[in-house]
Amino acid sequence: MPRKAFLPDTIHDYDFKKISRTEKNPRARLRMLGMFHLQCGKTITATAKLLAVRTATVGIWIKSFENFGMDGLYDNPKSGRKSKLTPQQKAELPSAIEELQNQKNGGRVIGLDIIDLVYERYGAKYTLDGIYTLLHKLNMSWVSARSKHPHSKLEDQEQFKKNFNQS
Repeated sequence: MPRKAFLPDTIHDYDFKKISRTEKNPRARLRMLGMFHLQCGKTITATAKLLAVRTATVGIWIKSFENFGMDGLYDNPKSGRKSKLTPQQKAELPSAIEELQNQKNGGRVIGLDIIDLVYERYGAKYTLDGIYTLLHKLNMSWVSARSKHPHSKLEDQEQFKKNFNQS
């Protein structure tokens, strides 16, 4: 017969069922549901079967909760790949892109132009997806108005609009 888990006394300080309903992180939500089942008196084995995880995993959740409290039920941030640009280069990039846009005589700057700019200035190679991810992290949006042709004449356009409305 499975024995009940040794649980930290602080497990009864939280309403895990209520907290799990508002938790947005799915992995943390699963851990909180596990803690709720343990709180209700279920064994580690029964909790693991209910949540379709290994019994060792439930044991890890208990240890993490015991050592770190609620913070132990969340994943630690992952370091990920190091950025190809330094923080200073990232800070300079938006103004360099705006400068590139101002140098154009017509049209708009596209991702491929920015890839070339980053490679020429900083020697960093990016893919199109990578450059758009970088722009997103820099809070730069590429939704823009239609560009004006450099040889367009506003007077001719206004005259056309007047004549068009008369028909």
